Amino acid sequence: MNDPARIDVEKFLTYTVPDHKGVFFVNKKVNIKHRLPSKPGQIDEKTGLFIWNYTSHTEYKKKWDDVTRMCRGLVTTPDGVIVARPFPKFFNSHERDAYKPDGTEEVTVYEKLDGSLGILFWYKDDWRVVTRGSFTSEQSVKARQMLDAHQLSSLEKSFTYMMEIIYPENRIVVDYGPRCDVTMLAVFETASGREVELEGNCADINLVNRYNEYSALSHAELKLSGKNNMEGFVVRYKKGEETHRVKVKLDLYMIAHRNKDTRIDPKKVLEVYVTAKSNATIDSLRARDDFASSFADEFFDVISDWWDRYEVIYNNSVVKFEEDCTELKTIIEGTDEKNRRKVLAVEVQRKNKSWQKAYFWRFDGKSDSVQRVLLESMQPHDK
Repeated sequence: MNDPARIDVEKFLTYTVPDHKGVFFVNKKVNIKHRLPSKPGQIDEKTGLFIWNYTSHTEYKKKWDDVTRMCRGLVTTPDGVIVARPFPKFFNSHERDAYKPDGTEEVTVYEKLDGSLGILFWYKDDWRVVTRGSFTSEQSVKARQMLDAHQLSSLEKSFTYMMEIIYPENRIVVDYGPRCDVTMLAVFETASGREVELEGNCADINLVNRYNEYSALSHAELKLSGKNNMEGFVVRYKKGEETHRVKVKLDLYMIAHRNKDTRIDPKKVLEVYVTAKSNATIDSLRARDDFASSFADEFFDVISDWWDRYEVIYNNSVVKFEEDCTELKTIIEGTDEKNRRKVLAVEVQRKNKSWQKAYFWRFDGKSDSVQRVLLESMQPHDK
């Protein structure tokens, strides 16, 4: 990308990232997706603007580079001119890809708000708001309405404004009461990507809380410095013109988030896994990715871990079942043919009771039904 103000659309449409063996993922495993405006009214359908996002496959496989990190709500024209430049993807403090400070950066600690991220930008004679994946989401429409109460004429049209959208109906975990407004998080020069300081650049819109007294604290210390009814902190590291961010979420928040969303449960993950494995027309990994994409990024690893455990459990079950069938075959072949059914009925009692039907089906030549029995016999894995 020689011109920082635009992207190569054809490259982004077909972009792939090599895995550790140098194999490129293609087709349904591409690492970027784009969305077009689909509802006239909020955004003129004739503009053809694209929103670019990395896929859930990128998230699971940690396929991060400058391109995939850039695609987190990036908005461009059809020919690749960048009209809104949001935060690049940044990570939780415990994650492998989180920025590692070297001690020479200027450190700023902000509150991590618990709403929806809005991206505000100027295009075609109007200020427009999108969320990461949609031009016309409920949150983006609500944010644009709330912004009418502010002095948008004072904003710089060449900047992209990052803001948190908070209103009672959009509560995630933290209870902000009747609060209904947007809060500015960061400002970027759209063409270059250079970050601009919040102070003096956001008209009359509230700025995110800043904690100067915490700037010398480690990430572990920050986790202990939060308060109840708070998500956590975002730490910005600035070195020259470059800025990097790290999320520090409070343990109490993560527990509350998990308890609030009952879908984040090993039993539910198992249900999705069994459904996907039982249907030959369903791509198992795609089903996992689609399920996980409805949760906050922080829970991708949790869901992936449960899924991987179920895959191991299922594969071990297949191996054990085949071993049992080999043993049973040896036993019944040594008996009189007319008594084999009775002998089999006795012997399967000594095996896995939840697989008994499958043993008979195997010897009756109905192997197509065996997989379903093995899958349905699986139990949710404890966290």
